Order: sequence, then C-alpha cells, then structure tokens
Amino acid sequence: MGTFPLLDNGRRCYNSAHHILMGWHRTVTCSGDWCSGALVGVDDAWTDANVNMNLYGRYSVGFNRQKGMHSDTSMFQNQVIIHTLNVETHVVASLSDWQQKVVHNFITTGTTLAVLAHSLNWQTNSVSLYVTRRPLTEVSNFRIFESPSWHK
Repeated sequence: MGTFPLLDNGRRCYNSAHHILMGWHRTVTCSGDWCSGALVGVDDAWTDANVNMNLYGRYSVGFNRQKGMHSDTSMFQNQVIIHTLNVETHVVASLSDWQQKVVHNFITTGTTLAVLAHSLNWQTNSVSLYVTRRPLTEVSNFRIFESPSWHK
C-alpha cells in the first residue's frame, strides 16, 4: 500500500490509515477490550465488506491484497499491515496467516495491544482479525493468542 515517491506509473493506493483519515471505505472501529472482524482488500471494497480497522484511534489495519489497483505493490503483498494512524503513517508490522503483533504501552496507561491475523481466505479475498487490549500486568509473555495445534 502507499506510493513510491519517485514512481508515479504503477498501480498502488493509499494505506489503511489514509483511508480512515479520508473516510473512505467501511471501517471496523475497536473501542472495547476485544474486537474482531473480517477485512477485504481495497479492490474488493465494492462488496460492502470492511476494508479497514481503526484500533482505538492509534493504529489502522488493512489487508494489502495484491489485486486490481494494488497489483503493482512491491511490499507486504497479500499481508495484513498495521500502521500508525497519523497523516504521516509508519508501518508497525506486517502479518501473514496466524501471525500476531503485540504492541506494549500503546497508550501511555500501560496497555498492551495484540493483533492476530487469523485465517486468510482466498475464496472470499478476506482475512479475519482478532484484537485484544489488556493491562501489562495481565500479559505474562509475548504470545497472547495461541495457534491451533494443527498449525504449529
């Protein structure tokens, strides 16, 4: 997602943080301790499915599906990307199937945020996501979500 500053002829698009800031596409907004939803890539936005996830006004999540207007993307193809939710966005993580990212102290109150990219589905061109927000005192290690035994 995003454009390369020296190239203007490829098929790439804005990232999920920019989509949220501009009000483009349907967005799942996380505000409680648990949040989940399925996201599609931008090219499948016409399905009325969710394209972005707004994580507590601090991070955005999008599915960088290498298809259509994103067919020329050169980074993080077909992965879930977590960005900071600012005008100048930064990639926090890119996730594949059953990967997770834990962000410690994501809010100054000592909260931990974990995002799990669960089940990339190529028939529906979607990815299911689970998000949890917990106090640091409840997190004993970096793995908040466990993969199923068949996936290890």
